[in-house]
Amino acid sequence: MFRNFQITNRHIDVAFDKEYDRLMTESERRKNFHIEVISTLLDITRTIGRQGIAFRGHNDDKNGNFYQIAQLVARHNPVLKKWFENKSEKGSITTYLSAQSQNEFIQMLAEETRKEVVSTIQKSSFYTIMADTTPDTSHKDMLSLIIRTVDDDARISEKLLKIAEAPDKTGAGIAQTILQMLNSCQIDTKNMAFQSYDMAATMSGQYNGVQKIISDKVGHVVPFVPCQCHRTNTGVEHCCKASVIVADFFSVLQSLFVFFSNSTKRFAFLKDALKSVENSLKLTGISKTRWIARASTIEAVNRSYEAIVKLLDEIIEEIHGKVDSKTKSLALGLSKKLRSADFIISLTFMKIIFSKLRKVTEHLEKTELNVMDAITCIKSCVTNLTTIRNNSDVENQVRAGMEFCKRMDIDPEHDYATHHRPRRIPTRIDANPQTAVNLNMMSFYKKEFYSVLDVLILWLNDNATKAIETIQPLYNLFEIPLRREIDPENLQLVIDMMPNREMFSDVDYVITELEMLFDNCNEVTSADEILKIACSIKTVAPLAFKICQFMATAGYSVASNERCFSILKYIKSYLRSTMEDDRLDNLMLIHSEKEEIDKIDLGAVAKRWYILKNRRIKKVAC
Repeated sequence: MFRNFQITNRHIDVAFDKEYDRLMTESERRKNFHIEVISTLLDITRTIGRQGIAFRGHNDDKNGNFYQIAQLVARHNPVLKKWFENKSEKGSITTYLSAQSQNEFIQMLAEETRKEVVSTIQKSSFYTIMADTTPDTSHKDMLSLIIRTVDDDARISEKLLKIAEAPDKTGAGIAQTILQMLNSCQIDTKNMAFQSYDMAATMSGQYNGVQKIISDKVGHVVPFVPCQCHRTNTGVEHCCKASVIVADFFSVLQSLFVFFSNSTKRFAFLKDALKSVENSLKLTGISKTRWIARASTIEAVNRSYEAIVKLLDEIIEEIHGKVDSKTKSLALGLSKKLRSADFIISLTFMKIIFSKLRKVTEHLEKTELNVMDAITCIKSCVTNLTTIRNNSDVENQVRAGMEFCKRMDIDPEHDYATHHRPRRIPTRIDANPQTAVNLNMMSFYKKEFYSVLDVLILWLNDNATKAIETIQPLYNLFEIPLRREIDPENLQLVIDMMPNREMFSDVDYVITELEMLFDNCNEVTSADEILKIACSIKTVAPLAFKICQFMATAGYSVASNERCFSILKYIKSYLRSTMEDDRLDNLMLIHSEKEEIDKIDLGAVAKRWYILKNRRIKKVAC
């Protein structure tokens, strides 16, 4: 017995220790196996979410994208295949492919993504809030909140924070919803530097608008910069209604699109006709809201004008086959409209104007732009339009249109005399009707196009003026060319605009740093260049960089909100109209912030999920 006792590897406690080690090793193996499976399922969730694809089928989840992609991956992934086929490895019959599990995966990924977004905002000294609303497919008014920041490397970003229903559409109601979104994400409102919305009275009202209520609620003045894209679009809308012949021009464009798009047969004829036109563009409809988008319609018709007119004639003459009388009548009416001097000259003129406006708008929609350069862009456009207005450019465009009419065998003078003959005032009203002004053809079209330009220039000037008024001290400081002598009073006004301005108490020291910065900006042509130079010398001029950072933080457009709404219509389509708001918010964030979702460590998320689900695993094991 004593000899057996001396053999220690036969002791009962050693046997217990070996069994314990075996159980712990098996437990760790299963844990790692589960984490690898969950990481794979999370990766599938991330891929589907970032691509904006539906997760589930209409009635049967087994026909949904998530289930089928998981099965596809399992056919090529031994770990996932073992998970689905071997129940003993799972300890239960669950596969985590249910709708509940999908929602949990989506929520965890969205939480990790939002943490990254919030962390970026919290690291920034200043931020701008940009908000807008739109109805979704379930007729809810959805509010999107975008946060604009500039990091310490001078990188500008606009991130979606949240999207939620706005049940109260008053200024107070929307302001309350915005503040609740910020509070739910633990974002300090004391760092709010600017706010930017469209010019709707609810948002921009100076007494009961969101911008006024937000300033009152956060305890400091938050300057409001109206959306430059929205204001430009509104100006384009008004200028196109300033002339009767221009308004009729757009009506003809829409009628032309409707004529071809309402019939697959006619659309096929048009498609074949455009093949013979070099660099032809697809004919599109007239947007009712985005007036700048009409530039593509104008360009498409301008490039393919002769082919379209020829096709209309062929339809009238039944060259492509027999057509009904209504189609002939519509084609005849459109052919006459397209062959009119009003249409051709308007096409020639509006092509030039809209090409300039489209470039400006596309520039204003860029995230990396700053408010100073946005104002410069608008003022440059005003200068170009004013040059067209004051020089002989309008007259040249009218002459070009008349020459094109003659090439198409159209007599512009006869057409003008037919449709714009002088209307004499009756002698019973005016005893000398011969004193009335008689406009010739050139004067008539110049008058019409001057009306368009005058309204457009007025709107764009007013647009730039309102933006400058809001940030006047900043504009005075950073206006190109830079003023070498810095006004202390103006600089103090800039500092007063800034939240957390305690570090700028010594104005003379700030002036010294700004002078150092401006000495390095001899040949700059934009505020963006000033920001980059300030970033390069931030170690020796940190306060000057902070002021540049503050300037670049100012929002000038809600284009990011509009892009967010495009995603909203894609994710919450009529086939997914019953989606809950929380799930919609999570999917919107995953799809919008692709850079953030791609950086997430799925293994860490799977471990966190494993801890949260450990209670269920223990319960099954028992």
